[in-house]
Amino acid sequence: MDEIHWGLTHCKDCSIQSRLFKLCLAASVYYIWKERNGRIFQQIGYESTSVVRLILEEVKASMTSWRHVSRSATNICLILKWGLNVDLLCTV
Repeated sequence: MDEIHWGLTHCKDCSIQSRLFKLCLAASVYYIWKERNGRIFQQIGYESTSVVRLILEEVKASMTSWRHVSRSATNICLILKWGLNVDLLCTV
């Protein structure tokens, strides 16, 4: 709940940081929900590290489809921290 409250307070704009926070939160909720359902209804469960890897892969894949992201120092830093190519960013 603390993360959701923080997000609602600080992520009201369309900055890359806000988009990344929302994407990470959505992917986390989805994959944790999917893991829970797999354990309850199919008796199939994965290691927590596998679930985290899936979340990170999903976020990274989604980030590659982003368009119109400015080439600011902050955005370059975030893109590089995620191991993505800076060429994803706009040159304008």
